[in-house]
Amino acid sequence: MIIHALTEGFKNLTRSFWLSATAVAVLTISLGTVGGVVIGSTALGFAVRQLNSQLAISAYISRDVDKQTLDIAVEELKKIDTARSVRYVTREEAKKELIDQNQILGSISQTLQDENQNLVLEYIEIVPKDIESYDSINQTLNSPRYKDLWDSIQGTEEFRQKLENIYLYLNIAVVVVIAVFGLASVLVMINILRMAVYTHRDEIEIMRLVGATNGYIQSPFIAEGIYFNLLASGFVIGAFVPTINIAIPYLETFFQLTQDGSVNNLILQMYASLALTIVTGCVLGIITSYLAIQRYLKL
Repeated sequence: MIIHALTEGFKNLTRSFWLSATAVAVLTISLGTVGGVVIGSTALGFAVRQLNSQLAISAYISRDVDKQTLDIAVEELKKIDTARSVRYVTREEAKKELIDQNQILGSISQTLQDENQNLVLEYIEIVPKDIESYDSINQTLNSPRYKDLWDSIQGTEEFRQKLENIYLYLNIAVVVVIAVFGLASVLVMINILRMAVYTHRDEIEIMRLVGATNGYIQSPFIAEGIYFNLLASGFVIGAFVPTINIAIPYLETFFQLTQDGSVNNLILQMYASLALTIVTGCVLGIITSYLAIQRYLKL
Protein backbone atom coordinates (compact mmCIF):
# COMPACT_ATOMS: atom_id res chain seq x y z
CA MET A 1 0.00 0.00 0.00
CA ILE A 2 2.96 2.33 0.58
CA ILE A 3 4.03 2.02 -3.07
CA HIS A 4 0.43 2.67 -4.13
CA ALA A 5 0.26 5.77 -1.91
CA LEU A 6 3.55 7.18 -3.20
CA THR A 7 2.83 6.54 -6.89
CA GLU A 8 -0.77 7.72 -6.84
CA GLY A 9 0.15 10.70 -4.68
CA PHE A 10 2.79 11.69 -7.23
CA LYS A 11 0.26 11.30 -10.05
CA ASN A 12 -2.17 13.56 -8.20
CA LEU A 13 0.66 16.07 -7.74
CA THR A 14 1.52 16.20 -11.44
CA ARG A 15 -2.03 15.85 -12.72
CA SER A 16 -3.11 19.17 -11.17
CA PHE A 17 0.20 20.91 -11.84
CA TRP A 18 -0.83 24.53 -11.33
CA LEU A 19 -2.83 23.74 -8.23
CA SER A 20 0.15 21.86 -6.82
CA ALA A 21 2.52 24.66 -7.82
CA THR A 22 0.32 27.18 -5.97
CA ALA A 23 0.29 25.03 -2.85
CA VAL A 24 4.06 24.53 -2.93
CA ALA A 25 4.66 28.24 -3.54
CA VAL A 26 2.51 29.28 -0.57
CA LEU A 27 4.11 26.68 1.68
CA THR A 28 7.58 27.75 0.53
CA ILE A 29 6.87 31.42 1.26
CA SER A 30 5.38 30.59 4.66
CA LEU A 31 8.16 28.21 5.65
CA GLY A 32 10.83 30.56 4.30
CA THR A 33 9.41 33.55 6.16
CA VAL A 34 9.22 31.64 9.43
CA GLY A 35 12.71 30.23 8.85
CA GLY A 36 14.14 33.67 8.13
CA VAL A 37 12.64 35.21 11.26
CA VAL A 38 13.76 32.27 13.43
CA ILE A 39 17.31 32.44 12.05
CA GLY A 40 17.32 36.21 12.56
CA SER A 41 16.23 35.73 16.15
CA THR A 42 18.96 33.15 16.62
CA ALA A 43 21.61 35.50 15.22
CA LEU A 44 20.40 38.41 17.37
CA GLY A 45 20.35 36.22 20.46
CA PHE A 46 23.92 35.21 19.69
CA ALA A 47 24.83 38.89 19.25
CA VAL A 48 23.28 39.79 22.60
CA ARG A 49 25.30 37.05 24.33
CA GLN A 50 28.47 38.16 22.55
CA LEU A 51 27.96 41.80 23.49
CA ASN A 52 27.09 40.87 27.06
CA SER A 53 30.49 39.22 27.33
CA GLN A 54 32.27 42.27 25.88
CA LEU A 55 30.45 45.19 27.48
CA ALA A 56 31.99 46.90 30.47
CA ILE A 57 31.30 49.51 33.11
CA SER A 58 33.57 52.56 32.97
CA ALA A 59 34.02 54.62 36.14
CA TYR A 60 35.67 57.95 35.23
CA ILE A 61 37.95 59.16 37.98
CA SER A 62 37.62 62.66 39.44
CA ARG A 63 40.62 64.93 38.91
CA ASP A 64 41.02 65.65 42.63
CA VAL A 65 41.49 62.00 43.68
CA ASP A 66 45.01 61.36 44.95
CA LYS A 67 47.09 58.49 43.56
CA GLN A 68 47.30 56.53 46.81
CA THR A 69 43.53 56.49 47.30
CA LEU A 70 43.07 55.48 43.69
CA ASP A 71 45.56 52.60 43.94
CA ILE A 72 43.81 51.25 47.02
CA ALA A 73 40.42 51.44 45.28
CA VAL A 74 41.74 49.62 42.20
CA GLU A 75 43.18 46.80 44.30
CA GLU A 76 39.93 46.46 46.23
CA LEU A 77 37.84 46.40 43.06
CA LYS A 78 40.05 43.70 41.56
CA LYS A 79 38.96 41.43 44.40
CA ILE A 80 35.27 41.65 43.50
CA ASP A 81 33.99 38.13 42.83
CA THR A 82 31.50 39.25 40.19
CA ALA A 83 34.13 41.02 38.05
CA ARG A 84 35.89 39.18 35.26
CA SER A 85 38.51 41.85 34.92
CA VAL A 86 39.33 45.29 36.35
CA ARG A 87 41.56 47.58 34.29
CA TYR A 88 42.95 50.97 35.26
CA VAL A 89 43.30 53.20 32.17
CA THR A 90 45.51 56.28 32.52
CA ARG A 91 44.71 59.59 30.86
CA GLU A 92 47.36 58.97 28.22
CA GLU A 93 45.99 55.50 27.45
CA ALA A 94 42.42 56.82 27.33
CA LYS A 95 43.48 59.60 24.97
CA LYS A 96 45.27 57.10 22.71
CA GLU A 97 42.20 54.82 22.64
CA LEU A 98 40.01 57.78 21.74
CA ILE A 99 42.33 58.81 18.91
CA ASP A 100 42.55 55.23 17.61
CA GLN A 101 38.77 54.95 17.58
CA ASN A 102 38.33 58.26 15.78
CA GLN A 103 41.11 58.26 13.20
CA ILE A 104 38.76 59.76 10.65
CA LEU A 105 38.44 62.90 12.77
CA GLY A 106 42.03 63.88 12.06
CA SER A 107 42.37 67.45 13.29
CA ILE A 108 40.00 66.89 16.20
CA SER A 109 42.12 64.00 17.41
CA GLN A 110 45.23 66.15 17.10
CA THR A 111 43.55 68.89 19.11
CA LEU A 112 42.68 66.42 21.83
CA GLN A 113 46.27 65.29 21.88
CA ASP A 114 47.97 68.69 21.84
CA GLU A 115 45.69 71.27 23.41
CA ASN A 116 42.71 69.87 25.36
CA GLN A 117 44.31 67.03 27.24
CA ASN A 118 42.21 67.72 30.33
CA LEU A 119 39.06 66.80 28.42
CA VAL A 120 40.08 63.14 28.62
CA LEU A 121 39.63 61.45 32.00
CA GLU A 122 41.37 58.38 33.29
CA TYR A 123 38.99 55.61 34.24
CA ILE A 124 38.57 52.13 35.64
CA GLU A 125 37.01 49.57 33.31
CA ILE A 126 35.21 46.65 34.95
CA VAL A 127 34.00 43.68 32.89
CA PRO A 128 31.39 41.62 34.79
CA LYS A 129 31.55 37.83 34.77
CA ASP A 130 27.95 37.55 33.57
CA ILE A 131 24.87 39.64 32.91
CA GLU A 132 23.56 39.13 36.44
CA SER A 133 26.68 40.79 37.84
CA TYR A 134 25.98 44.25 36.41
CA ASP A 135 23.66 45.34 39.18
CA SER A 136 25.95 44.29 42.01
CA ILE A 137 28.97 46.02 40.42
CA ASN A 138 26.99 49.21 39.86
CA GLN A 139 25.88 49.13 43.48
CA THR A 140 29.49 48.68 44.60
CA LEU A 141 30.71 51.63 42.52
CA ASN A 142 27.91 53.83 43.85
CA SER A 143 28.39 52.79 47.46
CA PRO A 144 29.59 55.40 50.01
CA ARG A 145 33.04 53.78 49.92
CA TYR A 146 33.65 54.64 46.26
CA LYS A 147 31.07 57.11 44.94
CA ASP A 148 33.18 60.20 45.69
CA LEU A 149 36.02 58.84 43.52
CA TRP A 150 34.09 59.11 40.29
CA ASP A 151 33.31 62.02 38.06
CA SER A 152 30.76 59.83 36.28
CA ILE A 153 29.91 56.18 35.69
CA GLN A 154 29.00 55.10 32.21
CA GLY A 155 27.49 51.72 32.78
CA THR A 156 26.11 49.38 30.17
CA GLU A 157 22.90 48.69 32.04
CA GLU A 158 20.77 50.88 29.79
CA PHE A 159 22.35 49.59 26.59
CA ARG A 160 22.10 46.01 27.80
CA GLN A 161 18.44 46.54 28.65
CA LYS A 162 17.78 47.91 25.16
CA LEU A 163 19.43 44.86 23.61
CA GLU A 164 17.37 42.53 25.75
CA ASN A 165 14.19 44.46 24.87
CA ILE A 166 14.99 44.16 21.16
CA TYR A 167 15.59 40.44 21.61
CA LEU A 168 12.32 40.10 23.54
CA TYR A 169 10.33 41.98 20.89
CA LEU A 170 11.92 39.91 18.14
CA ASN A 171 10.94 36.71 19.94
CA ILE A 172 7.37 38.02 20.18
CA ALA A 173 7.52 38.76 16.46
CA VAL A 174 8.74 35.21 15.86
CA VAL A 175 5.73 33.81 17.69
CA VAL A 176 3.34 36.08 15.76
CA VAL A 177 4.93 35.23 12.39
CA ILE A 178 4.85 31.50 13.17
CA ALA A 179 1.20 31.73 14.19
CA VAL A 180 0.15 33.78 11.13
CA PHE A 181 2.07 31.86 8.48
CA GLY A 182 1.46 28.53 10.19
CA LEU A 183 -2.29 29.18 10.07
CA ALA A 184 -2.02 30.29 6.44
CA SER A 185 -0.16 27.09 5.54
CA VAL A 186 -2.73 24.93 7.31
CA LEU A 187 -5.63 26.67 5.55
CA VAL A 188 -3.93 26.37 2.16
CA MET A 189 -3.19 22.69 2.75
CA ILE A 190 -6.78 21.98 3.81
CA ASN A 191 -8.29 23.75 0.81
CA ILE A 192 -5.88 22.18 -1.69
CA LEU A 193 -6.62 18.69 -0.40
CA ARG A 194 -10.35 19.41 -0.35
CA MET A 195 -10.13 20.40 -4.01
CA ALA A 196 -8.09 17.27 -4.71
CA VAL A 197 -10.77 15.10 -3.08
CA TYR A 198 -13.49 16.89 -5.06
CA THR A 199 -11.55 16.45 -8.32
CA HIS A 200 -11.18 12.69 -7.75
CA ARG A 201 -14.65 12.13 -6.33
CA ASP A 202 -15.67 9.75 -9.13
CA GLU A 203 -12.54 7.62 -8.66
CA ILE A 204 -13.11 7.56 -4.92
CA GLU A 205 -16.70 6.41 -5.38
CA ILE A 206 -15.59 3.60 -7.70
CA MET A 207 -12.96 2.45 -5.19
CA ARG A 208 -15.61 2.38 -2.50
CA LEU A 209 -17.91 0.28 -4.66
CA VAL A 210 -15.20 -2.32 -5.38
CA GLY A 211 -14.42 -2.63 -1.65
CA ALA A 212 -11.19 -0.61 -1.28
CA THR A 213 -10.15 -0.06 2.32
CA ASN A 214 -10.17 3.36 3.90
CA GLY A 215 -6.38 3.38 4.15
CA TYR A 216 -6.07 2.51 0.45
CA ILE A 217 -8.27 5.47 -0.49
CA GLN A 218 -6.75 7.95 1.96
CA SER A 219 -3.05 7.21 1.50
CA PRO A 220 -2.50 8.88 -1.93
CA PHE A 221 -3.94 12.17 -0.67
CA ILE A 222 -1.83 12.05 2.47
CA ALA A 223 1.21 11.29 0.31
CA GLU A 224 0.32 14.28 -1.88
CA GLY A 225 0.33 16.53 1.20
CA ILE A 226 3.72 15.11 2.21
CA TYR A 227 5.07 15.85 -1.29
CA PHE A 228 3.91 19.46 -0.96
CA ASN A 229 5.85 19.89 2.29
CA LEU A 230 8.95 18.08 1.05
CA LEU A 231 9.12 20.23 -2.09
CA ALA A 232 8.64 23.43 -0.07
CA SER A 233 11.32 22.29 2.38
CA GLY A 234 13.70 21.56 -0.48
CA PHE A 235 13.24 25.04 -1.94
CA VAL A 236 13.77 26.65 1.48
CA ILE A 237 16.94 24.64 2.10
CA GLY A 238 18.20 25.49 -1.37
CA ALA A 239 17.68 29.19 -0.67
CA PHE A 240 18.92 29.40 2.92
CA VAL A 241 22.02 27.19 2.93
CA PRO A 242 24.00 29.31 0.43
CA THR A 243 22.59 32.49 2.01
CA ILE A 244 23.89 31.45 5.44
CA ASN A 245 27.28 30.52 3.99
CA ILE A 246 27.53 33.90 2.27
CA ALA A 247 26.41 35.78 5.40
CA ILE A 248 28.80 34.06 7.83
CA PRO A 249 31.93 36.14 6.94
CA TYR A 250 29.93 39.36 7.34
CA LEU A 251 28.47 38.20 10.66
CA GLU A 252 31.95 37.16 11.77
CA THR A 253 33.22 40.67 11.08
CA PHE A 254 30.16 42.39 12.57
CA PHE A 255 30.27 40.37 15.80
CA GLN A 256 34.10 40.54 15.86
CA LEU A 257 34.41 36.77 16.23
CA THR A 258 38.11 36.00 16.48
CA GLN A 259 37.79 32.45 17.77
CA ASP A 260 36.91 29.54 15.49
CA GLY A 261 34.75 28.07 18.23
CA SER A 262 32.50 31.14 18.29
CA VAL A 263 32.11 31.11 14.51
CA ASN A 264 31.30 27.41 14.46
CA ASN A 265 28.84 27.89 17.30
CA LEU A 266 27.01 30.60 15.36
CA ILE A 267 26.88 28.46 12.21
CA LEU A 268 25.61 25.47 14.19
CA GLN A 269 22.89 27.52 15.85
CA MET A 270 21.69 28.98 12.53
CA TYR A 271 21.56 25.57 10.82
CA ALA A 272 19.86 24.05 13.87
CA SER A 273 17.21 26.80 13.73
CA LEU A 274 16.64 26.12 10.03
CA ALA A 275 16.43 22.35 10.58
CA LEU A 276 13.99 22.75 13.47
CA THR A 277 11.79 25.06 11.41
CA ILE A 278 11.68 22.63 8.48
CA VAL A 279 11.04 19.54 10.60
CA THR A 280 8.28 21.31 12.53
CA GLY A 281 6.73 22.55 9.28
CA CYS A 282 6.78 19.07 7.74
CA VAL A 283 5.26 17.43 10.81
CA LEU A 284 2.52 20.08 10.92
CA GLY A 285 1.88 19.55 7.20
CA ILE A 286 1.58 15.77 7.57
CA ILE A 287 -0.81 16.09 10.52
CA THR A 288 -2.87 18.65 8.61
CA SER A 289 -3.02 16.38 5.55
CA TYR A 290 -4.20 13.44 7.62
CA LEU A 291 -6.88 15.42 9.46
CA ALA A 292 -8.10 17.11 6.28
CA ILE A 293 -8.46 13.81 4.43
CA GLN A 294 -10.24 12.27 7.41
CA ARG A 295 -12.73 15.12 7.32
CA TYR A 296 -13.43 15.47 3.62
CA LEU A 297 -13.39 11.83 2.61
CA LYS A 298 -15.73 10.95 5.49
CA LEU A 299 -14.65 7.34 5.54
